Amino acid sequence: MSHWPMPQWLISQWVLPTLGLALLATGFVAWMIRRRVEKVWSLAPRELLSTRERAFHRLLVSKYPDHPVFAKLPLFHLMEVLQDSADRELLAKHLREHLCAFVLCRPDYRILAVIELDDDARSSSGAAARDAHTAEALQSAGLRLVRIPAGPLPEASDLPLLIEGDGFFFLSPPVRKWQPLSA
Repeated sequence: MSHWPMPQWLISQWVLPTLGLALLATGFVAWMIRRRVEKVWSLAPRELLSTRERAFHRLLVSKYPDHPVFAKLPLFHLMEVLQDSADRELLAKHLREHLCAFVLCRPDYRILAVIELDDDARSSSGAAARDAHTAEALQSAGLRLVRIPAGPLPEASDLPLLIEGDGFFFLSPPVRKWQPLSA
């Protein structure tokens, strides 16, 4: 069987341009991979909840096993600013910026209470003003706020009284503040 030689014009019009395109495509892919690697940001993961928040989350879940418990939810997930609001932009900004420590829901996902855990770092006047705005927003939306001050966490047996019932100090009807019974 005889092999016929490939004509020179076929090599110059087909093989060389194809090899050139393949080299160009390989170079482009290598450049894209290198560029993607260079776009790594200087970030590191951090803990979603502090030690105190994790302890309280475990406490909530143990006492309310059939109730969804959400942590670190922005206020805008819980309520919306009505169209006829005079301070619509300001209210919307506050709702976007504030995170609720915990949201305890009923089994049907209706909100039972928003729970805020205070700590020693929240003693600034800015934090106090933000807390007051949050309390006003939650009250306006008809949502209950439970504020737990810095210090010991309540006992599991105290949670239903704190979240659902009476027997604790009221800041206003839908806002409850836990006070240790020994205080």
